[in-house]
Amino acid sequence: MLFYNKARLKKSGEKLVAQGQLDKAVAVFDKILAHEPEETDILFLAGELKIRLKQRESGLALLHKAASLYDQGNETQKAISIFKKYLQHDPDNLDILSKLADLHLKAGHPGETSQTLLRAAAVASAKDPSQAIYYYEKVLKHEPDNPEGLASLAELYLKQKLIPKAVECSFRAGQKFFEKGNYAKSYMHLYTVIQHEPDNLSANLMILETLIRLQSYEDALVHWNAMSQGEKETDLKLLQYRGDILLELGRKDELKNLVHKMSFMVPDSYTVIFRFVDRALGSKRHAMAVELLDLLDLSQYHSFSSKITEALSRILAEDEDNVGALQKMAELKIFTGDIQGVTSMYAKLYQNFLKNEDHRRAYQLLEKWLNLEESNDWIRQEMRRLKLILDEKSDRNLDLMRGKLEEISLADLIQMLESARKTGVLQIRYTDRVGKIYFNKGAMIHAAYLDSIGADTIYHLLKLPGGDFTFDPNLPAGLVTSIQHSNTQVVLDALRVIDEETHRLRESGEASDAT
Repeated sequence: MLFYNKARLKKSGEKLVAQGQLDKAVAVFDKILAHEPEETDILFLAGELKIRLKQRESGLALLHKAASLYDQGNETQKAISIFKKYLQHDPDNLDILSKLADLHLKAGHPGETSQTLLRAAAVASAKDPSQAIYYYEKVLKHEPDNPEGLASLAELYLKQKLIPKAVECSFRAGQKFFEKGNYAKSYMHLYTVIQHEPDNLSANLMILETLIRLQSYEDALVHWNAMSQGEKETDLKLLQYRGDILLELGRKDELKNLVHKMSFMVPDSYTVIFRFVDRALGSKRHAMAVELLDLLDLSQYHSFSSKITEALSRILAEDEDNVGALQKMAELKIFTGDIQGVTSMYAKLYQNFLKNEDHRRAYQLLEKWLNLEESNDWIRQEMRRLKLILDEKSDRNLDLMRGKLEEISLADLIQMLESARKTGVLQIRYTDRVGKIYFNKGAMIHAAYLDSIGADTIYHLLKLPGGDFTFDPNLPAGLVTSIQHSNTQVVLDALRVIDEETHRLRESGEASDAT
């Protein structure tokens, strides 16, 4: 070309691009590159156009050259942009991925550096595990705590039979995933550790904590039990984990036994007890918290009265009718000599028992209360009232009878109810059939069974080979009297008819035998 005008050529090429004449635009840009082969902007434009014209290889070569020139000129960000464009068309190019990672590092982009190296490692894993290891190790060089890098590197080490390195990376990966709150992944990598090092205490402890965070308490207990004995029975941390698991599973007795055992392993036993009390309160397990407080010696009440009061107050703030907490608070008030506080607790307990119609416990509470206030006439009056209620309940319980006719005959049962002058309904159930006999002060006044009503019903019921019976002392109102005769007459008449039937059947059987 006789005269070379770069600006004019560039403008012409851009116009051709706008008109969609891409091949002619490339030809124009090539003329510029013939004169200025390192013109980065033109290299980039020509490279993009060639890729669009399906000239992929030559187009990528121009992009590569442009990015490299930008890098040499310390225009790092432009180089990064072009290599990213390159990877859109050739995403698995390890050389470009490696160069891009270096550029990100040079630009001070640690996160992008690690992500690019992880991408390169993932590509290499399918082709060359040793090269993938190289990239993952490079990731950890820049970002030692990258959990994805640690996890993938551990997997590759396992494939290469590099067990110690695999275990180390798996443990670190488990730690980092745990710190990020990804407990499922944490458990997976920590489990890899104990598959190769079953006695690794640090890994086992973290697995227990991970399963607790995942609320997989049954699995946590299984894991704890599966651990080799070793320090399991003496290591306080391990025992605490077991206690936490038992608490969440609601295994009250096992937890109390464990806490009692642990309290002998530390100089200040109360620290163990209050640790689990606090955890129980945090889990809203109020009943368990109260029972754990029972493990404190009375001698410790005075020293820790404020801490015990705080725990009980937390329970009562959320559940003001919690009987266990009220009783424990009253017990504490008695020990500390706070009689007014005891009276307040007793008053709340008493109302609670009455609300739940637990008259027996209410009466027993009043007995304790009277020991504190011997001159309190209200307490004596309430005790007399409750005594009447309890006596009435006792009588009702005597009235509620049940049993089997195989153990007592119906005739004897009727006689017994008559002697006790009972009022109520005797219900007899045989298979799916039900009969009822109604008593008023021991006398049968009505009976019904299937289609039979009145005295004839007793005959049918006496013939039953067995069945269950219950007696309800509540007699329905407005009952029609269908039995006019005495119990003895009705029962004897029915038994006479049954005997006659039996005699006839026996004679009929003997006659058949003679024939």
